[in-house]
Amino acid sequence: MTTTPTSPAAPLIKQIRQALTSRQLADSGDAIVVGVSGGPDSMAMLHLLALSGLDLHLTGCYVDHGLRPDEIPAEIDLAGSQCALLGVPFEVKQIDVDHYCRSKKLSTETGARILRYRALRELKDQVGADRIAVGHTADDQAEELLIRLLRGSGRGGLAAMQHKNNDIIRPLLDIRKERLLAFLEKEQISFVNDSSNLAPVFLRNRIRLQLLPFLAEHFNPSISDTLLQTVNILREEDSLLSELSESAYGRCVTPDHQKKLLNLDRASFLELHPALQRRVLERLLLEMNTVPAFKTIEQLRRLTKKIENQGECHLPDGLRATRTYHGLEFATAEKTDNLRGSKATQSASVFLEINREGIFELPEIKVRLEIKKVRDAAGTSGESTLFLDWNQIEFPLLLRSVADGDRFHPAGSPGSKKINRFFTDCKIPRQERSSYPLLCMGDKVIAIIGLRADQHFVPTEPDAPLLMVRRQVLP
Repeated sequence: MTTTPTSPAAPLIKQIRQALTSRQLADSGDAIVVGVSGGPDSMAMLHLLALSGLDLHLTGCYVDHGLRPDEIPAEIDLAGSQCALLGVPFEVKQIDVDHYCRSKKLSTETGARILRYRALRELKDQVGADRIAVGHTADDQAEELLIRLLRGSGRGGLAAMQHKNNDIIRPLLDIRKERLLAFLEKEQISFVNDSSNLAPVFLRNRIRLQLLPFLAEHFNPSISDTLLQTVNILREEDSLLSELSESAYGRCVTPDHQKKLLNLDRASFLELHPALQRRVLERLLLEMNTVPAFKTIEQLRRLTKKIENQGECHLPDGLRATRTYHGLEFATAEKTDNLRGSKATQSASVFLEINREGIFELPEIKVRLEIKKVRDAAGTSGESTLFLDWNQIEFPLLLRSVADGDRFHPAGSPGSKKINRFFTDCKIPRQERSSYPLLCMGDKVIAIIGLRADQHFVPTEPDAPLLMVRRQVLP
């Protein structure tokens, strides 16, 4: 296919090139694994990446889910022939979705997604690629917003899919499907339609085939455009709020390094909009290694509004906020004198976002944590070392203290259990439990550091890469 500045494909190619460079999705010369299913989105993405002018080293990958045996051969032939036409190497990865979903008790949709990304990452490692490109479009983004609204999500989640998430890039995320179909028709590029996209058993399909048409017919003919506008507004406003809250935090919060506490200036804080007040308190609580729950934040906001220059809040994880003449003083249990209960029963806490592999010092609980990807467990074992299935891990991870009611499914056990009960079963003294924090992925506990992994994250394939999590007690 050839294009000229006046070709109908030229504006689309220019838009893709700008998305790749301005959003830092790829640099000239990068190696990218391209997920190609044979459908219109992936076929358009394959050709547009090849035509981007960035000298990208592409490898096409068809993931055979084993779910539609009558359609798969034709899809593989089409994807392979289009890759050959462009001079792009092509690979087929087979996954067993049915078996995996039965063994993990997952929905077909969830299990297929996990295995699909695992297969793409395996090929990425094999060929030494930098990124994986997937064909989510602007229409998929609108559907994703509705999915997250229906399931419940915070303000960050409502920004829906990101153009770049670690090694995954979505170069088509700003482009409507109708433009891609017009491009494929004009350039006579063949594609197939996946019959599973019509199956109402999947939530995304019901939203696409039932909910969106219903909303368009009865409420808003331009509902998809409205949803996309909402996603962009939420993303931009969240970015702005982050910048404003950082500035506000610097004006309102003063650290006392000698006493190891934080002071919140009441006058400056009360001048802020409530949205910024919540963000400042959220950041402050994170600095003090305390979970920034909505209830806790509102409790602190009420304390700042009190006229009396006295009062205090006993917060989770041994944190105390005390009213002073100028505002609030935040100190942890070991740094205050007259706390509720015995000091011997107060335990340190930890709250740390982990965005990468590395070694993390946790002096508050006298633990050093090493997290890294390994090929096997040889030479890295030990009673304080855990191994998780790397292909199920998505950064960022969260390291935090145990909260009341936390549960997980201990590896090797028949079912889930309260974590405090698990500590009791393991005969871990109460005063030592703070040195065994939780490693979480979102709201899911994936391991108790130094003790046990969650059953759902135990490696099941002998040659799969592992995430090693090693706990070392500091002197």
